[in-house]
Amino acid sequence: MPTKQPLDEKFVKNLQPPPSGSKLYFDTEDAVPHVRGFAVRISASGTKTFVLNYFVDGDAKRYTLGHWHKHEYTVAQARKEADHIRHLIRHENYDPIEAAKTEKATKQAALEAERNEPTVADIARDYLLVAEKKKRESSLRQDRQIIANRIIPSIGTLKVKDVTVLDIERLHGSLKARPVRANRVLSLLSSIFTLAIRAKKATDNPARSGKNGGIQRYHEDPRET
Repeated sequence: MPTKQPLDEKFVKNLQPPPSGSKLYFDTEDAVPHVRGFAVRISASGTKTFVLNYFVDGDAKRYTLGHWHKHEYTVAQARKEADHIRHLIRHENYDPIEAAKTEKATKQAALEAERNEPTVADIARDYLLVAEKKKRESSLRQDRQIIANRIIPSIGTLKVKDVTVLDIERLHGSLKARPVRANRVLSLLSSIFTLAIRAKKATDNPARSGKNGGIQRYHEDPRET
């Protein structure tokens, strides 16, 4: 049976758990501010939880505000939050339970979308699938080697949307001692990202080379093998 009791820090701190189930204590009307439906619930395990009872379209609901903690979530903090939520319920037809469900679903959808974002390894595989239909076996073999030995170990796990020009510059620069190989890696990456843009898996090409804002290719020594 719910009990009315002035809720303050001392009272909540000294609350003793019931033998079983839980017990609910509603704040009295002389509290400042008075928040209708504001209460603390203590379970048999000793957990103290602030709640807010309210009505939406005639339906009685109970929203969990949070667990009491003398340093992190006090009576005053819980009452202030309850007062704010009560104001939203009264003036904006707000339902905190439904709002919490919507927020959780939105976060879950965002996490799912993030997990499904393609990586550089994914678009490199896409590139090879297309290249197998068009390129000579010797060129294809070279592409596979560059992807397996240079691209995947360096940036393969990066999400395509997170790859920056600096990432490509870093990889290109790591091969400075072999400028021909460095430039081939850069050209292949540019082709991979170009295909990804066509497939709508990328929005730009961070491996683009050239004098107008692109990555500068190294001068090649014809004697390099």
